[in-house]
This record gives sequence, structure tokens and C-alpha cells, in this order.
Amino acid sequence: MPKKTTFTSGEVATITGLNLETLRVWLRRDYFQFEKASGWRRFTPHQVAVIGCFAEIVTQTSNHDLARELSRWAYLHLTKSEPGSGCVVVAVRTEAGTYDLDRFSTPREAATYVVEVLEGVTYERAPAAVSIINIGEIAARLAMRVMTLVQQDRPPDP
Repeated sequence: MPKKTTFTSGEVATITGLNLETLRVWLRRDYFQFEKASGWRRFTPHQVAVIGCFAEIVTQTSNHDLARELSRWAYLHLTKSEPGSGCVVVAVRTEAGTYDLDRFSTPREAATYVVEVLEGVTYERAPAAVSIINIGEIAARLAMRVMTLVQQDRPPDP
């Protein structure tokens, strides 16, 4: 019997901890840049990890546009199509509600930058919010869960 290499929407919702209807709404709103499928939609392990990253980033920041950009970076990190890219992101929300994004290779580098932001070294005015998002860690955790299921050839636990 071949190993499981794609997942249904219901399985993706279970793996990522999303409500199935939330996932369907996000897919209809085109939050992900996946190829449009005809018929029943199936997701690759990388796509499942990207959806999970998106969900975690939305939970952290409440910003779907920011989550879309950062989950794209997660995909690049997972597929290594952008070698050497930083996988820790500092998102600085300005008073105007926009985000300035900076990528770092390590959480330590990101934390040092955050201290500079909060001490006023980087910005003249204090930002509305600062978040450190470890895309590499989120993506790796989700990818590991998916790959474990692929190797075991079993559906995710509900």
C-alpha cells in the first residue's frame, strides 16, 4: 500500500487545529497561493505546514495579510527555494497599522533587534507592537507532524 502523500481538507483542519469551515473560508478568500484544483482538493505536506503557519501567525498577530506574507516565507524555508533566508521575523506594527518586517537567522539576533526598537535606536517613535515570529520553528514543527503521519500512513488523530 502506498504511503499517504496528500491530505483532505478535513485532515488538514485536524492536523493544524483549525475549524474546517475556517479553512474553507480562508481557501475561498485565496489566502494561499496554491494551484487551483478541480474536483476534490488535496494538500501536500508542505501546503499543510503553510496552512498551519498561517493559522499560528493569525493567532499571534490577528493580521491575515501579515500571515499570508509570512506563511509564504515558511513555504520558501521548507522547500529551501530561498537558501540562506532568515527564518525568524520581527514584525513591528507602526501607529498607522502597517508592519515593517525584518528577517534574522537566529532568535538571538531578532531579540537584540527588538531591544534596539524598544530603546528607540531603530525608530524615532515607539511602535504600536513588536512580535518575534520564528517561522522556521513553526514550519518545522508542523512539517514534522505531517511527515510522521505520512510515514505511518495513517489519518491524523481527531
